[in-house]
Amino acid sequence: ESMALESALILDRSLFGGFIFEDDASAANAWAMIFMGLLRDSFGLVPGFAISKPDVSSGASTLSTIPAYVCQGDEGAVLGKKSDRDAGREEQQKRLDAALIEGCRFIVMDNLHSVESDYYNTLLTQLWQTIRLLGHSKQKYCKNNRLLIFNGKHLSFTDDTARRMVVISLLKNAHL
Repeated sequence: ESMALESALILDRSLFGGFIFEDDASAANAWAMIFMGLLRDSFGLVPGFAISKPDVSSGASTLSTIPAYVCQGDEGAVLGKKSDRDAGREEQQKRLDAALIEGCRFIVMDNLHSVESDYYNTLLTQLWQTIRLLGHSKQKYCKNNRLLIFNGKHLSFTDDTARRMVVISLLKNAHL
């Protein structure tokens, strides 16, 4: 029993030792994010995860990629703003749609300000997502048990969005 506990503590420090969680619930939710990444194919739908940070250099982007690294050995699809000229939410939705069509299993919406979106709400509650192919009058149906992780500085939610996500709150990391 003590060896199992010691192993669990070593694993916890190895995965999450560089992060400062706001509370015990956030630390537990980080583990839930890993387990959901491992088990998501067992479920029709999986919740989204939202990692809220107080400032830059808190580790939210790094934490967002851990489930993909654990489950498939790479960071997954990390979708962030490409430049200040980016069209914003519409461009992000196109990138998200493309990742779903490609079959990406782990999708990170990186450095958002808000997850207040009817599109995100629908995405997190429907077994299948209907996506219109760009430049075509065709639609593609995509299975919707992908692990979606949203991160950003002081993320804001609607009530609907908050009910569909597991929240992880980070504090500023003094080491970064």
